[in-house]
Amino acid sequence: MATQNEFVLSMHAEERCQQRGISPEHVRIMHSYGIWRHTSRGFSCFMNKHARDKVRADFGDAVYRTLAEKLDFYLVMDMDRTTVLTVAHRLRRHKSA
Repeated sequence: MATQNEFVLSMHAEERCQQRGISPEHVRIMHSYGIWRHTSRGFSCFMNKHARDKVRADFGDAVYRTLAEKLDFYLVMDMDRTTVLTVAHRLRRHKSA
């Protein structure tokens, strides 16, 4: 069984990462620091201001500046949070309930 920080990319997610220029390292950062929301088929993860502040605190300002624009995407995982199903760039703000 996978721990909370272990996950695999589905073939679809690998293809989307390659097509959209999202590196596996950025997916790991999103998975570790992002905000999780339950969806009808699993979970989605994205970065809000609080999550970005945590990344800045852990990586430092210089590294964060290089990462900041690369973290404008979201990922969708299965119900077990073990497999990334897809990734996509965020074109609009995430609406909270």
